[in-house]
Amino acid sequence: MANSDLPPHKQRNVDLLAQYFSRKGLSMDDVVVLSGAHTLGVTRCGTFDYRLMSDQDKGMNATFRNELRRQCGYDANRVVSLDAGSPYGFDTSYYATCWPTAPCSSPTPRSTRPGPWPGQGAQGRRPARLLRQLRGCHGENGRHPRRQPGKGPR
Repeated sequence: MANSDLPPHKQRNVDLLAQYFSRKGLSMDDVVVLSGAHTLGVTRCGTFDYRLMSDQDKGMNATFRNELRRQCGYDANRVVSLDAGSPYGFDTSYYATCWPTAPCSSPTPRSTRPGPWPGQGAQGRRPARLLRQLRGCHGENGRHPRRQPGKGPR
């Protein structure tokens, strides 16, 4: 399985994921491209609940954190929206909502710098190869934890 050598979910951060992707022959630009492919802004509370336990997480807006605490309660399986604008739509509003006012993960200099970066061109256009290499890294491709009828990709 693609994620068998990843650290436990609650210990993952941008640096560890970059090391993992590097071992697979992928660059940080590839990580950004793959992250951009995950535009549905819903997830289970258990994927981030450790970040709700403390107010010390400077990477998450306090208002956003409190709202997620309210929605999640103590149910790790509850599905919540991280994209208030279009949680079931395939668009970029998740990132507009999430960055920079309520980041869903700790920002890095690369992720907060506006505009293109060197090597973004052709290197960033290899999604088919990347997805073949990483299939299974974030679960089954195309699966949605709880799609609402009439919403989301078909």
